Amino acid sequence: MTNNYMGFDKFVWFQGVVEDRGDPLMLGRCKVRCLGFHDENKQKSPTENLPWAHPIQPLTSTAMSGMGETPLGPVEGTWVVGFFRDGNTAQEPIIFGVISFFKYSLSRHFSCNSVCKTTFARNNDLKQTVFL
Repeated sequence: MTNNYMGFDKFVWFQGVVEDRGDPLMLGRCKVRCLGFHDENKQKSPTENLPWAHPIQPLTSTAMSGMGETPLGPVEGTWVVGFFRDGNTAQEPIIFGVISFFKYSLSRHFSCNSVCKTTFARNNDLKQTVFL
């Protein structure tokens, strides 16, 4: 039996970098380029084609109809961690945290040059993080 919702298929998580936070619905969503899921080449995989990632908010926020806390969220260039609500289909990302990085190292990781490629093994398993 195949079910395409979380809890029955594998939990598919990701790490990625925020490329756009101009959410037209003003819900705090971001467009995130996820390592191993989206092509690093922006010509082949433009930012506008990335799905909107919804932020998880604290229980103190109603997170609907303009009530609750403002989801300010991460800015462009921020590394985030999350999961895909739709599993391997990978079209419904949810962000639940940010990853601390030094600002000067973002450009090296963002472009997915050799530092990024040697940092992540097959299947997106984290091997090591290198700061240069």
